[in-house]
Amino acid sequence: MSESSNCAFCHKPVEADDPTVHREVISWVSGPKLDSPVLREQTGRLACESCIHKLKLGQAVDQEPLI
Repeated sequence: MSESSNCAFCHKPVEADDPTVHREVISWVSGPKLDSPVLREQTGRLACESCIHKLKLGQAVDQEPLI
């Protein structure tokens, strides 16, 4: 049985074991390029694919499609 939670952005239910669900991760980086993350840790926050897609495009998560 899968664990259910809510998307951190739209607050709709998401299933934790759904492979399309995104997980928030924090990490430490160093150097001028801030690369090679270490000590990654999941925060427990989840986000649905739809919200992540919109945010990557610079859209608000509550923005309706134009077409």
